[in-house]
Amino acid sequence: MSTIIKVQALQQRDLFELPNGSVFETGRRGTDADPVLAHLWCAHPPDAPTGAPVLMEFAAEQDVGLLSQGESQVHVRHPGYVRTVFEQTMATHHQDQMNRVYEKINREDAATRHHARRPWWQRLFR
Repeated sequence: MSTIIKVQALQQRDLFELPNGSVFETGRRGTDADPVLAHLWCAHPPDAPTGAPVLMEFAAEQDVGLLSQGESQVHVRHPGYVRTVFEQTMATHHQDQMNRVYEKINREDAATRHHARRPWWQRLFR
């Protein structure tokens, strides 16, 4: 179970959890008067999963749950984990790009086969 603390008590790179289950990692801290900035680490509904760690601002007096190392490992296997979403997005993008390459190769092969079926004297003139 995470330890409930105020956001202002967090140190740099601490992982903390909101009541909905979303996990954030604190960034560099300014003065105590400045709001705390944290990057999304694992999204849970209603937060949208994203492949880029979104930077959010938190009020210093907000209560959050400080996560231990063991508790954070559970989120690594969650589908909202930022790295997982990023890898899935990049794999989909790569597959889309490769599908276009495969289609081009197939079109070129079909044109070559069509060209090869013509009589030798027609092949001279393309």
